[in-house]
Amino acid sequence: MERQDQALGQIAFVNAALGEGMTENLAAVRARRCWVVDLDGVVYAGEHALPGAVAAVQALRDSGREVAFLTNNSRHRRAEVRRKLLELGIPCAEKEVLNTSCATAHYLLHRGLTREVGVLGMPGLAAELAEHGVTLAEVDVCATLVVGIDLDFTYEKLVRGLRALRRGIPFIACNRDANYPGRDSQLLAGCGAMVAALEAAAQRSPSYEVGKPNPFMLELLCRGLQRAKADCVMIGDSLEADILMAERAGVPSIFIGEPPPPPAAEAALRTLPTLHAANLADAVRLVLGPGMYPMY
Repeated sequence: MERQDQALGQIAFVNAALGEGMTENLAAVRARRCWVVDLDGVVYAGEHALPGAVAAVQALRDSGREVAFLTNNSRHRRAEVRRKLLELGIPCAEKEVLNTSCATAHYLLHRGLTREVGVLGMPGLAAELAEHGVTLAEVDVCATLVVGIDLDFTYEKLVRGLRALRRGIPFIACNRDANYPGRDSQLLAGCGAMVAALEAAAQRSPSYEVGKPNPFMLELLCRGLQRAKADCVMIGDSLEADILMAERAGVPSIFIGEPPPPPAAEAALRTLPTLHAANLADAVRLVLGPGMYPMY
C-alpha cells in the first residue's frame, strides 16, 4: 500500500505540472474507449515486455476498453509484430496492430505507386509491400524509393539510394524517428538516421513521411477498427512522434517516460501531452483508479 501511495503521489505531482486543467484532462482521457498504444519503450523493450505492461493491457480490456497498437517500427511485417505480442501474452487481432511497413503499403496503393518500388530497409518491410501487391525492383532501377530502418545500412546503400533519388523519383520515408529504446533503455539508431543520410546526400526531402507524427497511421488504424478518432487516446514515449501526432489528430494523449520539459522549453514543439505517467501500468492506474488495477 505504501508503494502504491508513493506511485500515485508521484504521478499526481508530475501531472500537476501540465497545468491546472488536470481534472478536465483526466476526464477527457477517461471518456475515450479505445487506447492506441505505442510499442517500443511502452509495451516492450527489445524482446521483453516492460514491467506491468501485459497486466495493464488486460486491465484496460477488463474495463471495457479496446486496445490497439501503433508503431513506427518498419523492421517486421505486421503479422510478425502481432505474433510478438501474442508470445508476450497480449492477445490481439490483426486489425488491432499497425506498423509502418503495413501503413506504407497502404499509402503506395492509395497513390498508385505500386510498380518498380525499391526498398532500403529490412526484409520484413519488403515482404509486407509484396504481400500487398507492390512490385519490387532493385534500387538502381526503381521508380519509387521506400526507406525504412535498416540494421545493415552501409555506405554502398547510401550511394545507391543517392543515385536513385537524383533521378527525381518519389522518396517515401517510413518515419523520421532518430532513435528508439532497446533493451535496458539503451538507444538504437532509428529510421530517421537513414532518411537524414539520404536527404543530406541527395539534397532533397522525402516526398512523404508515412509514420507518426503524420495522423495518416491513426486514420488508417481507425478505419480498420471501425472507430472514429474521437473514440481514441494515444499513449507513447515520444513527444515528437506520438504526442505530436495526437495533437495533429485532435485526440488526447498520455506521455510515457521522464517528465516532459517545462512548457516554456516546449515552445518549439508547441505540444504537450494531456497526461503523463512513468510507464503504461501507471497510466492505466491513473485513469482507471487504484481500485481497478493493483500494483505489480
